[in-house]
Amino acid sequence: MVEADFDARPAEDPPDLATPSTLVDLTIRDQTRPVAFDGEFLGFYPAMSGSGRRAGFHFEATLSRNDWGLTWNMALEAGGWLVGDEIRLEIDVAADETAAVVAGA
Repeated sequence: MVEADFDARPAEDPPDLATPSTLVDLTIRDQTRPVAFDGEFLGFYPAMSGSGRRAGFHFEATLSRNDWGLTWNMALEAGGWLVGDEIRLEIDVAADETAAVVAGA
């Protein structure tokens, strides 16, 4: 089993909320590499608590298994390989809106 950890930060300062992108330090098998995720702002909708609202985002990235040393594969009788090199990652985020907290207030 392969574990993956990631640490994200905005790709732009200030971030563009209409088409957000983020850089992620993705760690697989003790190898950390930056991965750019392209995002889409899906809009606001009511929070499940009934008060406030949530913002929805969808992020996608494509990477190569070989970049992390994930090279295992098996040839198929009919030709080709069992596992492709390309990995597609998708992340959906729901962020709750909260009131701003002013330091020292």
